[in-house]
Amino acid sequence: MRVLLVEDDEYISRSLETVLAKENYAVDVAVDGELGWQFIESFAYDLILLDVMLPKLDGISLCRQIRESRYQTPVLLLTGRNSSTDRIAGLDAGADDYMVKPFELPELLARMRVLLRRGSSPVVPLLEWNQLQVDPAACQATYSDQTLNLTPKEYRLLELFLRNPRQVFTRSAILEHLWNLEETPTEDTITAHVKGIRQKLKQVGAPANFIETVYGIGYRLKASPRKTSQPASQPAQQNTQIQAALQDIWQKYVPRNLAHLQILATAVAELEAGAAPAWQQVQMAAHKLVGALGLFGQPQGSELALRLENFFRAEQLPNPEELAVLVDQLDQLNALLHPVLPVVGSLPYANLALVILDDHASNTPNQSAQFIAELMARYPHVLPQITSLDQLISYTASHPDSSELQIAVIKLSLSQLSSRDLAKIASLTQQIPPIPVFVCADQLSLELRVRLAQAEVRAVLPRLAPDQLLAFLKPLRPTAAPAHVLMVDDDSLMLDSLQALLETWGLQFTRVEQPQQFWQTLQQAAPDLLILDVEMPAYSGIDLCRTLRNSLNWQHLPVLFLTAHTDAATLQNALNAGADALIAKSAPQSEILHQVLSELQREQLKPIGLIPA
Repeated sequence: MRVLLVEDDEYISRSLETVLAKENYAVDVAVDGELGWQFIESFAYDLILLDVMLPKLDGISLCRQIRESRYQTPVLLLTGRNSSTDRIAGLDAGADDYMVKPFELPELLARMRVLLRRGSSPVVPLLEWNQLQVDPAACQATYSDQTLNLTPKEYRLLELFLRNPRQVFTRSAILEHLWNLEETPTEDTITAHVKGIRQKLKQVGAPANFIETVYGIGYRLKASPRKTSQPASQPAQQNTQIQAALQDIWQKYVPRNLAHLQILATAVAELEAGAAPAWQQVQMAAHKLVGALGLFGQPQGSELALRLENFFRAEQLPNPEELAVLVDQLDQLNALLHPVLPVVGSLPYANLALVILDDHASNTPNQSAQFIAELMARYPHVLPQITSLDQLISYTASHPDSSELQIAVIKLSLSQLSSRDLAKIASLTQQIPPIPVFVCADQLSLELRVRLAQAEVRAVLPRLAPDQLLAFLKPLRPTAAPAHVLMVDDDSLMLDSLQALLETWGLQFTRVEQPQQFWQTLQQAAPDLLILDVEMPAYSGIDLCRTLRNSLNWQHLPVLFLTAHTDAATLQNALNAGADALIAKSAPQSEILHQVLSELQREQLKPIGLIPA
């Protein structure tokens, strides 16, 4: 459990910090009200211990600010004042309890346990998972009635898993929950602790994968047929509420986070000039980004910010090699903090398509030129100035929006296609929105077809007449009606995030939080793409996908699974049920957006009856 202590008396704060650490709490200490508020904005706490008399922002005002900002974290006020007026003021400000200094430490710990039982992260008498039992009151863990001899950190890690039995924790999230700000372990420390717990569980008869690794994400408890001592939906609901609140905070404070990034950029520029920056200011800016990015599913960004914080904490000018590393880390952090945003007025699909003509046939040297001329005569939006991949890449970076589909046609000798050419093609097909690329050729080797597919070329077509090509590309032309996406997920945070993302790109979005409402909503919405979660109450996404494929009306609707379960078994089950693709919820928004737009674009191009065999 993570506790924030806001106390300006160093003796009291150090004493409480020591006692609470021995009780297996992770404690952060703020020495004034403003710093306490910054911590509350940046991190998720289970309990706040708040002194009343504080510099910069007093405890009563801070407590009122916490409640006005809709934080539900339990607050225990600590003060030297014992008048009823002071107690009433504190309780009216939103405090949950009130203790007068000096107080007995056992009483303080007891009141903390009471508040934690009432709060948003309830403390249950006993946590169970399969044959594993954890007693939070005694700080003991047993498996099949055999005591586990755990270190304090191992115990806290195991307790974290059992309090959130179905959640996948990244290494950075574990660091966030179990270590305070003064401790700076690496993610390798988490790996070592997990390994230690696994070994101790194995010694008492537990399976080796009792704590399983979700590759590319983190760790969670292995699924068990036996129920935990609290309803499985309860921690999921709590996590959804917390994440939804944090998402609101993230959106609200994006400018502030970018301001922190600017402080780091200014500091690095000063170091490049040989000057020392304002070390403490830069440390705080990096530190705030560590917490913010860690909470919002950006472990890579959190790790980068932590490295920057550790460097600036040393307050030493870097050598040239260290400076180069700092610049690189700042560039990576800058890329992560600036999400991919559409150009104002842009269309949800690329209003541009590329057609590559195989110009290898030496017996017909003018065939491609004649084809382009005829195409331009039939369609006014062919771009004659684009004759190479480099020209098209430059054009896409700055071209104005068009209300019509523009077509670029270039000639390449496909038999001599280089890896560099393929990389350029991939840069077009993988940008947002993706530019569809089509190759027209009479004969291609299997090896070349595979290389083109790896570059995500949309289709390899035979040599067509201009009218046939225009008929094939017609579905790509912008229409008045936006594409419609239906998403089924019991996690309101995921629905909010995807809705904001896709509607920004001009797509219509319908959401379903209760799987029982899926079929009725499907009939009413008639979507162009369906996004499903895997694990949901009542009906899983696998069940819904199978049901969809059993209906003749919906057998060809594209289905994308967006899930935290990315193991081989889930992938196999999704594909067997009829899914078109599966993507991890932890994937960057740009990757999710690219997948959605690509699936919709692929669906547009399904009518190919005019193309000869």
